[in-house]
Amino acid sequence: MSLPRAILFASGVSLALACAGPPPPVQAPANESAALIAIKVALDKEGETERLYFVRLEDGETVIQDEVVSSNYFEDGYVYLLNAKPGRYVAVAAAKLTQKGHAPGPMTPVGGGFSVGASYNPGPRESVTFFPAEMIEATLIEVKPGGVAFMGAWVLSTPWSPGIGDGADPAQSHYFRLMKEQGIGTAHRLGSPQQSDRSDAALLEFLPYARKRLADDGWSQVLDDSASTASGPLAAGMATISGISLTCNKPFVFERDCSNWSGPRRRIEVRGIEAKVAGSADGRTVVVMNASLSRREIASTIYSAVETELRSHGIEINRVTAVSMLGKVHGYIFELDEDGYSVLEALSE
Repeated sequence: MSLPRAILFASGVSLALACAGPPPPVQAPANESAALIAIKVALDKEGETERLYFVRLEDGETVIQDEVVSSNYFEDGYVYLLNAKPGRYVAVAAAKLTQKGHAPGPMTPVGGGFSVGASYNPGPRESVTFFPAEMIEATLIEVKPGGVAFMGAWVLSTPWSPGIGDGADPAQSHYFRLMKEQGIGTAHRLGSPQQSDRSDAALLEFLPYARKRLADDGWSQVLDDSASTASGPLAAGMATISGISLTCNKPFVFERDCSNWSGPRRRIEVRGIEAKVAGSADGRTVVVMNASLSRREIASTIYSAVETELRSHGIEINRVTAVSMLGKVHGYIFELDEDGYSVLEALSE
């Protein structure tokens, strides 16, 4: 397959993301108990965010607290709190940097991030989006010493105009007042979750990016150990194939709805997610890709939708191979115990 054809075959995800300038320096692990937290948050109108605000919770505490901790690294759409103090955390707000720059002004170090105080000077201008209480509670994780905790991949809808209006819930109102009093943010708005994925697939999609950015700065062992935190069928890891090398004839044979020029041809909607699919003659091998370059579906969300649909028909997944290109997952190849393509074929638009 020529490169143009390969690009069309792997047309599952946007190949270009908005760039927010170079990332800040990576903090090396402070000691052998160093831990990290990560999350991915995109806004429907502004794209990926570059700063997250977390709250560390003691046992019995609610998600409404008076101290937030800022992230200290971002790259590839993922936002990190490196050298996080072990414990339970939630995410309460995300910030889109509206002026390039990364180094915050005077802040008090807390658990590898920064405690936000009255002297906070954010450096870059930032538009802060506040999470509703239901979402805050859904991000709850516990990070162990020397561990990794991933809060998932989220897409939020936001209003066209800044401001929180009258629609804020108690958590949003609290963090709006707290952060406004401390001078955080030049614009403020409410967010509402549109998509979320905290599956094993999302975790294993995240890990290669983290290794790429952090391994050389001392985080390799922590990240290598983290795949064992997955609990579902992907816990043993996922093989990856380059979209450039994938055709209708190798390394798998897709005889149903496949074009060497455009890749999977059949468009389906599976549990609310649009995708393109092709299958083997017996339907036991299926390739599922994002619907188009213009869509920004989370690839692991597609995985979860297909997995749920197949299993609702009693079809089990024997093996999954991720299809990647330019370092991003575009789709998945499912090897099944019986004909699953006929199930997906029936979902044609």
